[in-house]
Amino acid sequence: MRAYLPLALLCLFAACSTPSTADDGSYAAANQADGASVVFDANGFHTDAKADAGKVDAKADVPKADVPKTDVPKTDVPKTDVNDVDAAESGTDAAASDAEDAAEPDATDVDGDVVVADADDAFEADVAVDTAAAEDATDALDVTFPAGPFAHLCAPCNSTAACNAGLGADNLCVSYGDDGAFCGVLCDPADATSCPDFYTCETVNDPTYGTVNQCKPTSGVCTCSVAAAIAQLSTTCKVPNAAGTCPGTRSCGVSGLGKCTAPVPVDEICNGVDDNCNGATDEGLCSGNACLAGTCDPVTNVCSPAPNGTTCDDANNCTTTDGCSFGTCVGTAASDGNESSPGVSIAKKSDCDGTSNMQSILAPGGDVDWYAFNASDDTFCSIYPSVRVDQMAGDYDLCVYWACKNGKSDSGIVDCNQGSKVSNGPNGAWGCCSANAGMGAEKIEINTTCSTLGAGDDGGTAWIQVSAHSPKTANICGTYRLTWSAASF
Repeated sequence: MRAYLPLALLCLFAACSTPSTADDGSYAAANQADGASVVFDANGFHTDAKADAGKVDAKADVPKADVPKTDVPKTDVPKTDVNDVDAAESGTDAAASDAEDAAEPDATDVDGDVVVADADDAFEADVAVDTAAAEDATDALDVTFPAGPFAHLCAPCNSTAACNAGLGADNLCVSYGDDGAFCGVLCDPADATSCPDFYTCETVNDPTYGTVNQCKPTSGVCTCSVAAAIAQLSTTCKVPNAAGTCPGTRSCGVSGLGKCTAPVPVDEICNGVDDNCNGATDEGLCSGNACLAGTCDPVTNVCSPAPNGTTCDDANNCTTTDGCSFGTCVGTAASDGNESSPGVSIAKKSDCDGTSNMQSILAPGGDVDWYAFNASDDTFCSIYPSVRVDQMAGDYDLCVYWACKNGKSDSGIVDCNQGSKVSNGPNGAWGCCSANAGMGAEKIEINTTCSTLGAGDDGGTAWIQVSAHSPKTANICGTYRLTWSAASF
């Protein structure tokens, strides 16, 4: 009887350490449900996805059972024959191994899964736990990719066809403006279950299908699902600003939905690049300027200059003889030729033939213009030399001096109907000045007395002086209009 007791103990421990048939079935079923492989269609979407984004792995949560080892003595087998030694030792080692396994039974978790307790199986158990944790982390990312009819929901797209692979034709590729386009799902606003959690049924306007109800995220922003990241799905996007609108793409990857790849549009510069994304390169940079040849050199990043001396207009009234110099229009400081006293002769006037006028300028640096005109006394008309300056670009002063044809030039021959009487004219002539502050018109009218009681010839010469009202005005180049007449106007 003593010889058979160890064998009975071995059998007893062996029976206790073997999972039952029912336990094996439950374990397989649990692993089947918990670790089912994810299947994607041709577009990279789920075709049989799990309903929940995350899962709990019992293996990772249930601690291993600490089972004390029981030392079981090996059975001594007597040697009977030299030729049977190997067989006997082999049988003895096998029996010892079985006894050792029986003494170190494996524990089972709540699902009936075997959780090994000895050091030889610990590595495999840790690998299983790590793998399950990795699967949990991957599933946790899958927050925008429900199963079934919502398989394509919020996936980046560029056409409606991409949103309906195997699902009919009810889902639209919905525009989210500059951010791109993403798949929607047909829904019913009256049915709260027609969209998954965190989505709402909204009306969208599609250029092809018109007004359609589609599921959209309540946050207003679509994110990448695991399937979309694996398929590297992308959508077109735009970056707009005042300079233009540049196109680009956004793609799903391991870090989620990427930023738009479009460059930021800027005003066009000469560099051989379409800086404002309008389809043209270096446009409008070298045209409209006579000193540029009309072409941009992308190597030097400058517009090719026109030959020096090419006629141009620098839009400056205070310069003359404008010409190109290495791509820039340069003018010579203007001189209107009216600077000498007693003045440049202008149109002769009679006291019966109305007014004349001309445009002129005052150059910077204290320019003073002088003019002179003869006024004749015709029958039935009266002499009232009159001058006005208007349309001025600055604050200018006006003086008019008078000398009679018969040689008189004293103060007694001049009365100022408009202006103030002065005596500093050419050759000591008397006259009238108007120096109103501001850019309003200046006007002079002189009542002359060259003949006794007006019975003789009251004709004579009028000298006109136009100057800046202040040093500040003297440094500004500006235009004005001069109007004159031998009679009142």
